[in-house]
Amino acid sequence: MLDSATQIIGHNLKFDMSWLYECGFTYSGSLYDTMIFEYITAKGQKPILSLAACAERYNLELKKDILSIYLDQKINTDAVPRFELLEYGLQDIETTYQLYEYQRKRYKESEEVQSMYPVIKLSNETLEVLIGIERNGIKIDTDALESIEQEYRKEQAELQVKLQQMVRDVMGDTRINLASPDDMMAVVYGRKVKDKKAWAELFNIGTESRGAVRKKKYLRRFTPTELRDAVIKHTEKLERTKASSCPACYGKGYIYKKKKDGSDFKKPSTCQTCAGHKVVYTSTGIGAGFKVKPLSYEHASSAGFSTSKKAIDELVAAGGLSTAAREFLEALQRLNAIDTYLTSFVGGIRKGIRENNLCHPNFNQCVTSTGRLSSSGPNFQNFPRANTFPIRRVFVSRFDGGIMCPTDFAALEYRTAVMLADCPAGKASLFEGKDRHQISAEVIFGVKKDNVAPEIWKELRQKAKSFSFAPLFGASGSDEKTRAYKEAFFEEHTGITAWHNVLCTAALTKKQVQTPSGRIFAFPHCVRDNNGSVKGKTQIVNYPVQSFASDLVWAVIIPLYREMTTMGLRSCIVLQVHDDVAIDIHPEEYEVVIALIKKHFNNATAYLTERFNYVTDVPVGYEISIGKNLMDKKEVYASK
Repeated sequence: MLDSATQIIGHNLKFDMSWLYECGFTYSGSLYDTMIFEYITAKGQKPILSLAACAERYNLELKKDILSIYLDQKINTDAVPRFELLEYGLQDIETTYQLYEYQRKRYKESEEVQSMYPVIKLSNETLEVLIGIERNGIKIDTDALESIEQEYRKEQAELQVKLQQMVRDVMGDTRINLASPDDMMAVVYGRKVKDKKAWAELFNIGTESRGAVRKKKYLRRFTPTELRDAVIKHTEKLERTKASSCPACYGKGYIYKKKKDGSDFKKPSTCQTCAGHKVVYTSTGIGAGFKVKPLSYEHASSAGFSTSKKAIDELVAAGGLSTAAREFLEALQRLNAIDTYLTSFVGGIRKGIRENNLCHPNFNQCVTSTGRLSSSGPNFQNFPRANTFPIRRVFVSRFDGGIMCPTDFAALEYRTAVMLADCPAGKASLFEGKDRHQISAEVIFGVKKDNVAPEIWKELRQKAKSFSFAPLFGASGSDEKTRAYKEAFFEEHTGITAWHNVLCTAALTKKQVQTPSGRIFAFPHCVRDNNGSVKGKTQIVNYPVQSFASDLVWAVIIPLYREMTTMGLRSCIVLQVHDDVAIDIHPEEYEVVIALIKKHFNNATAYLTERFNYVTDVPVGYEISIGKNLMDKKEVYASK
């Protein structure tokens, strides 16, 4: 039956098609997912996308939730009466059909929806590839995974001991929980907010309803002088403490209250003097904490100033820290990273391993605001971009003598921004082969490559990478050097500056922006704030670059996947992360696969024209690497 069909329509179709393929069905026609249509036409606003929610939203005939009674009782599907399963399935089909017809009506009546057709088509074809990638799975070297986990746990324990000792050095005996925002505010900044309610009102901290969802309020802007005055007025300096045994409870943490007759109650009560801590703290008169200066109003939080991962990263990058503060924050950065590696990656991969040591992640098309993929079981999309990330070592070939082959689009977000802005300076930079990371390193660190030792230069260039293209995404710069780099970047890239202004004007006047692929991002609440800045500018200039870069990636991967499938190759695509696609190559197919990669990646701009009628002369660069795993690899080809 499926073999004779030319199109299959469904809601969250990847789930159904994967199940059908696993049951032995075959199909070679096109796919149409009504959930993808809802996701794209929502224009980044994230409504609930379940079939039931869509039916309710459009007043369609809603299926009865027959199965919920059984699921609530933890009864497996195979134990549900067959006639009830059949009724549920038929209702599901009917609701999906009604939703499809409603979408067809919207398409016929709306020029705006018609303009989104190219990216809707691309996304449905991407669905076909994702089903294949998920079913392929990726081979895991469990011995390498175990070794990496042990290394991380050892380093984690060492860092925890080191951080606690450093905290005692600057806080004295004050009890500190490294997971507490209030405690970390005290440690990092050495201050405490006097009145949290007044502080929240001062900076406009909290959430508000915007459309159908609650989002963080836009923080009130402060100049550096205004911020300094606010800190002085609304926070107080802390002092280190010394602990001594509580005199009220003699260091027990509890007392026995007396009855009227003078006898003790049977149950003890928490000591009010020491709050059950057994000790009392007295000030030493010495200032506490690392006394880091807040970078900007953007770091304001309910606890005072943020000590989130992002805030810590920006504090370290900004410089100007004492030696002790830098050492503490860098150790904290590393601990945060290791905690994530252990829970999200090591733990996630271990849970996802199935037969033959294959891991089958779930790729989600309809989650992010930008149109990029997310993934779960485990979350591969949050992998650090660095090629030296140790977890990459666990991904190996399923074939004896097989080769892992990651191909990475080079500086894709920068190239995409240059494309969309039609920026002459950006094009010249690409055609001349300028090293953008060298440029950013020289501006930010105030050095010239030729005047620095090679090993030091390598480190500076690596550190500068996170800043090289940050201006593309509305990054404001957290210190003088990064602000200077941002200014230099936009002075050079006047085309991108002009394009950002065009985007902001569109968001202010039309309340939305659109990319050449047809993807639209709505900004219904976009206004200028009291300082004349456009609210939400970071998203306004970021989303088009992120999304069109992703659309370009899939415009290349889809024909590559299809040709590999048509040729009946054993080699298979196993992973797509960031701007990188990984192929597990059978040893007898190496030359064929490398040739296919070059063929399709070289056609990237042609595919943009074919799909979106979009013409660009910006070169799309890429690098092909090979190795026994995704970390220990060597580059075998780099496009010009």
